[in-house]
Amino acid sequence: MSEDISENLIKKVGRQVGLRDRDAAEEFVIGDHLPEEKDREKRMAEIKIEVDAGEALSPEKQALVHNVTRVAQRISIDFQDQMHHLMDNYQKDRGSDAFTPEMAQKMKEKGHDLPRFTIKDGEAAQKFMEEVGEAERWDLNENSVLLVFNLPRPIARFWHRGATDSWGEQSVEVGEGEVEWGYFYRESMPTIWEGVGYEECEGTLTFDRINGGGTTRSQQVLLCVGSQ
Repeated sequence: MSEDISENLIKKVGRQVGLRDRDAAEEFVIGDHLPEEKDREKRMAEIKIEVDAGEALSPEKQALVHNVTRVAQRISIDFQDQMHHLMDNYQKDRGSDAFTPEMAQKMKEKGHDLPRFTIKDGEAAQKFMEEVGEAERWDLNENSVLLVFNLPRPIARFWHRGATDSWGEQSVEVGEGEVEWGYFYRESMPTIWEGVGYEECEGTLTFDRINGGGTTRSQQVLLCVGSQ
């Protein structure tokens, strides 16, 4: 198997094109039938996921961190693709030119089209959970790590502004000419949960949310991730 083609990609492509035989699915991928999927693999490799453990990891924990990193990279690419779609279609979808092509370009240049994932373990995870007031919900163990998800900074700060016609109860109206950051928030977050759901059904990891929705102003998400 080519080093830049993952087993999950082969399984995914096999389902998409109706190839039940694993080798046939791999040949389909290698044969340049899906260059966009190969491009996704390369983009994933460029996504840096921070790991904060504060101590040496056991071989088992290293394997878990590797798997969680791959999932976070894949979800990041899905999120980025959705963000670019929303940027391109803002004027049409919201009936406003408040969000300009220049703003879109700046966000891309600053990496504000990507979520921020951090994997924490050991003392680093414990300290972080104490800082955010969730220590009683965290139990240190060898079979799981803490995955912290943060929205891109502009959306994390203004997630509640606009898109009052969408889901959620905490959104507020914005004035004419103001960007509806809530539109980006509400239309991009499903990609996170779809990615988590896909991994739980088709992958090797389990995800348990530690903090409830709306408990932090930035909509930060804390997940306990373990192996199935």
